[in-house]
Amino acid sequence: MAKSERPIIIKRIIVAGGGHHGGAWKVAYADFVTAMMAFFLLLWLLGSTTEDQRKSLADYFSPSPAVSSSNSGSGGLLGGVTISVPGSLSSPNAAFTSQDSAPNTLTKPSENDGDSSGAGEGAEGEDSGQGKDPGQQAAGAPPKPGAPPSLTPEQREKRQFDKAADALKQALEASPDLQGLKNNLLVDQTPEGMRVQIVDNEGKSMFASGSTQMNDDMRKLLTKVVQAIGPLNNKIAIRGHTDATPFANNPQGNWDLSSQRASVTLKALTAMGLSPNRLADVSGRAEVDPLFPENPKDPRNRRISIILFKQAK
Repeated sequence: MAKSERPIIIKRIIVAGGGHHGGAWKVAYADFVTAMMAFFLLLWLLGSTTEDQRKSLADYFSPSPAVSSSNSGSGGLLGGVTISVPGSLSSPNAAFTSQDSAPNTLTKPSENDGDSSGAGEGAEGEDSGQGKDPGQQAAGAPPKPGAPPSLTPEQREKRQFDKAADALKQALEASPDLQGLKNNLLVDQTPEGMRVQIVDNEGKSMFASGSTQMNDDMRKLLTKVVQAIGPLNNKIAIRGHTDATPFANNPQGNWDLSSQRASVTLKALTAMGLSPNRLADVSGRAEVDPLFPENPKDPRNRRISIILFKQAK
């Protein structure tokens, strides 16, 4: 009986632990979680801030140049005041002149105008986003004491025009061969925008008499103008003007001459590096828009006007 019993065999399967498969997935998962956290943080910021606060945050991370809000010709840099050494317009040492939008009035030179206006512009011109805590801006907290106020697009553009005018003035002062041409360059700001005018004077014309032949002095001034306004993106108009001296037997002579001089100026500006895409208008005004209406034959009425149109609305 005992011999007929069969042995009982018990199988025990021992399963060894799986080998190490690496943790690269953990890195990818951590990146995913971080990205989702940043995404939801962005959604929270968009939902909990106002439009003005979001603009302040954008200005903080991408600052843009600011400008003064003063009206043209009333305290801004080159705004209707003369700079450099005071003197009459007929003197070779006379001041580089910047006029009001009313072209028939020459303002009295003042040594303090440029300094006081420059200091005032600097106080307002710093970017509103710099020096502020972005968290404070997002929360709508009041600005820190002494922080500059936010500037409007019009103020920023005015500031850019002032900087361009200042760069033009400094370029003339730094060039000994241009010292005698300060009276031939006028800069002001009008309702259209910034206006640069290259005018004739007694004994110093920018074009040969009655022709479109540009003199060397005119080319030198245009070179400095391109360097000053080149960095800006404003559209440009070029307008030619003459005095009231008529052409013999040609009543249309001044119209033709002013238009041709404006066209020649355009070609010179583009050859000097100004983008032709910025051009908005080229025209001749003959003698209908004199700089000095009380004296239509004044040589200073013969001029080329370069207008940088305002972009801010």
